[in-house]
Amino acid sequence: ECTVFVEGCTDEAASNYDSSANVDNGTCEYVVAVAPCVLGTVYLTEAHGSGDPEDYIEIYNSGTEDCSLAGFLFDDSDYEEVGFDDWVIGDVVISAGSYMMFEEDAEGSFGSGISGGGENLYFGDGLGNVLMVTSLDGDLGSTNFTADGTACSAEPTPGAANAECTIFVEGCTDETASNYDSSANVDNGTCEYV
Repeated sequence: ECTVFVEGCTDEAASNYDSSANVDNGTCEYVVAVAPCVLGTVYLTEAHGSGDPEDYIEIYNSGTEDCSLAGFLFDDSDYEEVGFDDWVIGDVVISAGSYMMFEEDAEGSFGSGISGGGENLYFGDGLGNVLMVTSLDGDLGSTNFTADGTACSAEPTPGAANAECTIFVEGCTDETASNYDSSANVDNGTCEYV
């Protein structure tokens, strides 16, 4: 027999679950037992677009109360053209003072990768409020963000407090060069050889 497609909410955890539906139409609603998060109190605190681990974002709850991310949105650079179309967060509770990591393509997570060369990332509360941050070149490590969106490169710390920002010192990093600079961590092409 032909399959009859019935659209509706197919998530059994939703308050409007429809047992006759076999195609989820994005209308699932959830009873939130925890107060909703406030954008700015929760914010993107880390993004990583290359290396190990691969693409992930980290959200931090700087508040003093647990809160729900239900209805929050995330997207990358194409937001400017089409609006949020990547990820609507379900009823995920983030504890006060904690960091929560989400990996690309993991169940219940975002799907658009984070460019290793850096890009704009958008985090919204579903009420029209949006915070935009810009990730840095992934070859420099992860990008850490402060609440106001200031970015710096650092060692990746997915799901934990951010590492100290890396201070880049340009110079010759080749130990065989006559002008090797042991304090340099970014080679600027000035190495000289005898």
